[in-house]
Amino acid sequence: MVTMRDIARESGYSLSTVSRVVNQEKYVSDEVRAKVQAVIDAHDYATNRIAQDLSHGENRVVGVVLPDNRHPYFEEILRGITDRAFESDHRIVLLPSRYDKDKEAEFLEGLRHKEYSSLIFTSHRLPLTDFLKYQKYGPIVCLEHTNLPISSVYSERIAAAKDAFRWLKAQGPTSIALLFSRAASVSATNRQTQLAFEKVFGYSLPDQDIYTGMYTFDDGYHIAPQLVKRQYQTVFANSDDIASGIYQYYRVHQLTQPIMIGQEQQTSGQLLSLSTINHNLFEIGQRAFELAESTEVRQVPVPAAFVLRNSSEM
Repeated sequence: MVTMRDIARESGYSLSTVSRVVNQEKYVSDEVRAKVQAVIDAHDYATNRIAQDLSHGENRVVGVVLPDNRHPYFEEILRGITDRAFESDHRIVLLPSRYDKDKEAEFLEGLRHKEYSSLIFTSHRLPLTDFLKYQKYGPIVCLEHTNLPISSVYSERIAAAKDAFRWLKAQGPTSIALLFSRAASVSATNRQTQLAFEKVFGYSLPDQDIYTGMYTFDDGYHIAPQLVKRQYQTVFANSDDIASGIYQYYRVHQLTQPIMIGQEQQTSGQLLSLSTINHNLFEIGQRAFELAESTEVRQVPVPAAFVLRNSSEM
């Protein structure tokens, strides 16, 4: 690989002169610039921009840690992040983690070694306390409420979930199923939803009424036979797409639809007039990127809202 020193040696000019030509700086005559540029072009030499940024004490790469790409939660957050990135001189790099602690630790080390200027954890498996010692290397943003001195953007989901469950309770259901992507033991959002349920109904659902591994329309369709067998009157799904998959199974088999509530206000839910919870994930992504560009540690709440539609009339 050709280096700047090689260009200097072949052109017969000093390293500082070559550097001025490469970086399009002043104080180089047109004649010298042309000769050095000819050698650069002959070798198709290009500078390492990351190394250049670091040499100037800059790095404009925001790492976005993404554990999963199947759930609309992450899709909408990424849309918000990229929306703000288009307005910025920062670049985004996606860091797939699959909730692997070693991978997450590797990304934190990448921040320490200046691979990224900041990190946004859309979700994580490592405890947040592990993040604290890395904050001196750059901003770290998490997307959940925390009392730790870490920047965070989070949906105020408990209030909206309570509104949804109060409405459900008024319908008088005797059997309810809750659908999630991950278990409450590892998911803060799952824990918050179950807490809201307990506050409204006054009891905890047994494990047999809580289903995990739900991400897509197909997941909803394939879980539906179990819901039919257990004769649930109400289903609270973790996305409109999942609820739509359940709806489709009931429709195909000409079964009476349960009362359903989805989440994230997706197009599928709007077409079926499903009640839903809008967590404003796009805005959360926008705010997360803004915090990733800032050296100020802040916690930013984003209101969520229960959206009631005529789902009971499907």
